[in-house]
Amino acid sequence: MPGETMTDTNLIYKDNTPDLRFELYRGRLVQQSIPTNIKNKICQFLLFKLQQYFSIQEDLELITLFNVGVRTGLDTSRVPDLMVCPQELWKVVGDRPGAAVLNFGEIPMLAIEVQENRADYLLKKAEYALIEIPEVWMVDPEQRRVRIWTSPNREDGYEHKDYFGEDVIVSAQFPDLDLTVDDILHPPSYATLMQEEVDANTVLQDEYSREWQKMALARSDYADLQEKYQELEELVHNELQEKAILLELLEEKGIDLEKELTPGEFAMLADDIEARKYEDYDSDIDCDPSAIEGNVEEGATDNQGTGEDSEFPRHEDYGSDLECDPNVTEGNA
Repeated sequence: MPGETMTDTNLIYKDNTPDLRFELYRGRLVQQSIPTNIKNKICQFLLFKLQQYFSIQEDLELITLFNVGVRTGLDTSRVPDLMVCPQELWKVVGDRPGAAVLNFGEIPMLAIEVQENRADYLLKKAEYALIEIPEVWMVDPEQRRVRIWTSPNREDGYEHKDYFGEDVIVSAQFPDLDLTVDDILHPPSYATLMQEEVDANTVLQDEYSREWQKMALARSDYADLQEKYQELEELVHNELQEKAILLELLEEKGIDLEKELTPGEFAMLADDIEARKYEDYDSDIDCDPSAIEGNVEEGATDNQGTGEDSEFPRHEDYGSDLECDPNVTEGNA
């Protein structure tokens, strides 16, 4: 109950007032006032922005908490409006029975208070410095100011810096965080923030879809280019083959390249090129010895006793490019 002295160091208690919030101060439960609408909006905005910031930072596995206490003395614990701690630490606290309170040595990286009570503000400043929370934001809607406390281990406690209006908050813990005082003091509703997030995700999805379509078209174009390249490569190969054959034929026929060919010569040359393209260039053509031998014997039989010379098949009859084994011919003779 409010005002009841607490002796359980693990802060396991039931106050039977679920709609109220309490802090433990010097062994007694102190009821907290119901937050104003502007305080709720500021807290919701900062919760959203901090989690959004952490989600896009690959090396920051942090979580923003609310309604979670932090022990500041043997019989005292405070409940900052928001605080930031590593996800690993929060898992340890979450798995522990009893109230959600960070114990001694479990120090948050950042605590945020939206000021509504000056006396409370001064007490918390001293207690947070005592346990060395490295950074504390005090948001003051009445003064239209955000005061940031840092360096708690100084001899006289925290040093602070004040920010107003369009000043960009400079956080030692999160230097890339981009927030102004006006952003914090005039926050949009949580529903608006969520809708903006949905709209931003929709835009990103549309951009991704367009980029994917461009990539698909590029792949298709690349496949077409590959096919055309292969066709061109084959065409070039054929052209080079025809050129080589042409030069060979011109040399064989003794045609002077500087003289102009007649249409008839050109047509004959074109036919020779086509024929040569399909010709076997293997110089080691095997001949059939039995065919040659049969031809020799037939010629000898037809001319036997006639006194005429036997009509042996001449080498020219087999084509000028045919090379036969001379040993075979000699044996037949």
